[in-house]
Amino acid sequence: MKFYNTFSKYILIIILSCVSISINGQTFYYSKNINNLWGKWDNNISYTLGGTYSHFYIYSTNDHPSNYKILVSIPLFDPNIISKKIKKETVKKKKWYEFKGSVEYYTKGSDKFIDRFPYGPGATDPDVDKHVSEAIIKIQPFKKNPQVYNIYFDGIGLAIWIP
Repeated sequence: MKFYNTFSKYILIIILSCVSISINGQTFYYSKNINNLWGKWDNNISYTLGGTYSHFYIYSTNDHPSNYKILVSIPLFDPNIISKKIKKETVKKKKWYEFKGSVEYYTKGSDKFIDRFPYGPGATDPDVDKHVSEAIIKIQPFKKNPQVYNIYFDGIGLAIWIP
């Protein structure tokens, strides 16, 4: 009986550690879609991506993560529950996953978010306007963990690439 209890504890720990894979402190690249045209991939080492593959935020490396510039939530996405067979098929067919989610971002005055990203105001900056918008998030097919997200909200697009 003791073996069963110990074994079940290890199984529970393994399951819980797999449920939420962290991407904290991750460098990333981004591209902006303006007027239906994608720009070049850019990397600003002054900004960091944190969170999980289904709930992540971007913040200044010199600031606290609570002052994030953007927060992306994809409630129905969990890369751990997608079977290897489905992953293999989507990679072969080059069919992107598509989810509904939300984006939280901040502006100040007449600034447009996409023009200022990633340099714009953050969640804890004074006198900012908070925006929460529905989003369509397309995720490039992947074998192990997702790397490319195309996020469409408020008539604009933002691509995130996690190498």
